[in-house]
Amino acid sequence: MSFKVSRQKHSLINIGLALISQVTVVIVGLFLPRAIIQAYGSETNGLVTSLQQIITYFTLVEGGLAGATIFALYKPLTQDDKVEVCRILSATKKFYFKVGITYLALLLIAMLIYPFMIARTAFSIAEIMALVLFIGVNGATQLWVIGKYKALLMASQYSGVVFVLNSASTGLYSVLLILLAYYHVYVVLAFAVASIAYIIRALAFFIAVRKIHPQVNYNADSKEYKLQQRNDVLLQQLLSMLVMNSSVFILTFSKSPMALISVFTVYNLVLSSLYTIMNSINNGIAAGFGDLIACGDTEKLRKTYKEFEVMFQMLWTWVFSCLSVLYLPFIRVYTLNITDAHYILPTVCVLFILIGASWTIRNQQSILIVAAGRFREIRNGSIIEASLTVILSMVGFMTYGLVGMLIGRLLVTMYRAVDYIIHCNKYVVKISMGFTFWQICLSIVSVGASYTVSSLVFTSYPDSFVSWTVEAICCAVVCAAVMLVFRLIFDSSTTLSVLERFAQMLKNTFVGKDNLKHNSLKERKV
Repeated sequence: MSFKVSRQKHSLINIGLALISQVTVVIVGLFLPRAIIQAYGSETNGLVTSLQQIITYFTLVEGGLAGATIFALYKPLTQDDKVEVCRILSATKKFYFKVGITYLALLLIAMLIYPFMIARTAFSIAEIMALVLFIGVNGATQLWVIGKYKALLMASQYSGVVFVLNSASTGLYSVLLILLAYYHVYVVLAFAVASIAYIIRALAFFIAVRKIHPQVNYNADSKEYKLQQRNDVLLQQLLSMLVMNSSVFILTFSKSPMALISVFTVYNLVLSSLYTIMNSINNGIAAGFGDLIACGDTEKLRKTYKEFEVMFQMLWTWVFSCLSVLYLPFIRVYTLNITDAHYILPTVCVLFILIGASWTIRNQQSILIVAAGRFREIRNGSIIEASLTVILSMVGFMTYGLVGMLIGRLLVTMYRAVDYIIHCNKYVVKISMGFTFWQICLSIVSVGASYTVSSLVFTSYPDSFVSWTVEAICCAVVCAAVMLVFRLIFDSSTTLSVLERFAQMLKNTFVGKDNLKHNSLKERKV
């Protein structure tokens, strides 16, 4: 079986699978914190979230293996070099086994010291230690089993399979916890039972890779093989994780009340869900860009990037137009009848929207930088970003509390988004930065127009999830219409070209080029 696949077809299939699976898991996942808060209280939700963020950080012991392996696999996969592919994967398997041991050691250390480093809670030391263990099952299965399989699937443009399996396991995990919380099952036992979902996921990855790539040998000779750029990838992962999770770390180790952490995580829940969906779309095409860069087709890369940029900006405009109208009403409905913490904070809501908008642009630009393997080139900027995030967030928190911390994070996110745009346009796609900045300006003004129109149409707050859902659907239609009209007025030629291109891609993917040719021949004969 050949490793080669159709770049365009797999990108679209990956995006489709990613959207369906991630939207499903996001919907399920949105109700998990609410179920925990209702059954066990805001303090429990804050404790669990804090533990999840810290344990997630432990997975960085993989040392950049995933990113380095994916990057290393692009070229041999493009050249259909089975021997080199197996050699890389065999080396990766050995590395993952070693880091799995390190992860377990860190988990043990966390079990011993974490209970003494947080604000006093109603949980005993033994209960907190048990929660650390069961929440840590996710990372253990990722490092010991899933990592080596996931790298191959991502590099060979089967990221859709990764999204489906991850989403299915996360969805199962969330559903189990929601059901157990509904029946008020002892919280430690609930997390123990739910962790079974991640063991099932590990088995599913093994079966999927054996079916898709039966020719792969994870025990091939890999003597003296070293993954290039592993340390640089590790640094990028470490710094990105620090930037993403610094807020929870600051709140946790400043011994803030767990209820305050719960408030933060409820607002962050919406953005995390959004990041998950947007990242799925981006990752769905990342391997396609990596393949394109590996082939050295500069002109095609520039053309594809411009189309991707416009499509992304249209999606960005629509999503954040809806978010600006629906975010606070959602929080009101979500926290209805929850009285152990104050959740309705309009200023916090606005800051989260601005951070999300900046971060999404930043992440979109990083796709090409990562696909090009420019980890070392962006290293200094990443160090500056992480340092500024921690410093400004801490200063802001000590000065103005939660609002100050978010302002600090916003400033750094905006700086890094601009930095990534400059780097990507100058060194990867090598086109004028004016194109990207023009698209962003159009998007910002379009969001403002959509918000203004929607605010005039939707004048009352919904009082249930049903009424909010109805309003969300109507708002989505209004925002999409405003966005399209705005784009057609100010950038009609580019917008029409991209829409036509996207329609053609869908047609080629789902109808098939062979069918199109066959139909064309029939028409000629007639």
